[in-house]
Amino acid sequence: MGVSKAYRTLFASNPMGESMNPEALLHPEPLGASVKIVTSISLILTVYILYQRFWHPFARYPGPFLASLTDVWQVKEWLTGKQPYHLTELHAKYGPIVRYGPDKLSVTCKDAVQTVYVRGHKIMPKTEYYEAFGQPNDPNLFNQRNQESHAIRRRIMLKAFAPQIVETYEPILDLHLQRMIEIINGYCRDGRVFDLKQTIYHFLCDGMCDLLYGESPGIQQGSPVASLPDDHHIALWSATIGSWPTLQPLLSIFLLLTPHPRAWKSFRNMLGYFLQAKRIVKARMEAMSDEKWSGRKDVLSRVISLQNVDPENKLTRDNLTAEIFGFVIAGLHPPSATSTLLFWNLLHNKETMDKAVA
Repeated sequence: MGVSKAYRTLFASNPMGESMNPEALLHPEPLGASVKIVTSISLILTVYILYQRFWHPFARYPGPFLASLTDVWQVKEWLTGKQPYHLTELHAKYGPIVRYGPDKLSVTCKDAVQTVYVRGHKIMPKTEYYEAFGQPNDPNLFNQRNQESHAIRRRIMLKAFAPQIVETYEPILDLHLQRMIEIINGYCRDGRVFDLKQTIYHFLCDGMCDLLYGESPGIQQGSPVASLPDDHHIALWSATIGSWPTLQPLLSIFLLLTPHPRAWKSFRNMLGYFLQAKRIVKARMEAMSDEKWSGRKDVLSRVISLQNVDPENKLTRDNLTAEIFGFVIAGLHPPSATSTLLFWNLLHNKETMDKAVA
């Protein structure tokens, strides 16, 4: 049916004086490709948000809105350095179980330890988060995700830390502990103010490295701490990268290429110590290949010796390097933070300090 003359006259022009085609009103053009894309994306996002908020298995657990939708929330928390504090606040607000990621739960129930770590280790294996704490192609005990490989590696390492073996390590740590006590006594005699946290950290740097592979860096004697891996920043970068498994490779490249002096300094520090660990392992394996070798029994020498008991599961030079690197990172920060917290509480509670001294 045609368009009437009056209709054509009415829509012949718009108020701006521009010509209009009345046929276009009766037969509109189909939606453009960009409109279709935007509509599709909006629909997908709507469905995704509804699923995460109402139908996901973790939807019944409370937590931040953004955290239930994307791991960006977790990345932001690590980059600001507030993740542990904010997570503690969330538990105080919501209770013992908090959803802090699309597929992540934080649990503070002590009853969950047996369920998660003992009975549930087979159905709840390590996630991709751990891959950021080492080389995925040559993992250490901490970031090894393959359960069979982890069990073999763990069996070897446990023999080096059996109770009767640990007793033989005590003289090594006592030597460096005595040195720290002498340094603190010197500060006290001179009436100098000093950083106890830093003093404890320096003691652990010397003691742990000497215990692990027999080379004390001499931090307590004034050597630069930069000769050791920066465990604080390595842990920060690893936690940040591991928090977003989907984009882990891209995030790794982004942080590596970030034109920030601290990022480059951390990368050079990590690479430098990795090469140093590789040199230490190579030298020790060559030395122990001599039947007349009678060096000190530190952790590295014991692990190498124990491999003869299980030749089918021998650790390669790269395996040992990965373990040494991981042990230094794990051996510095936790005991340093724990010792610092202990002394802070003792120094702020005189009654408890008096009991400890007595």
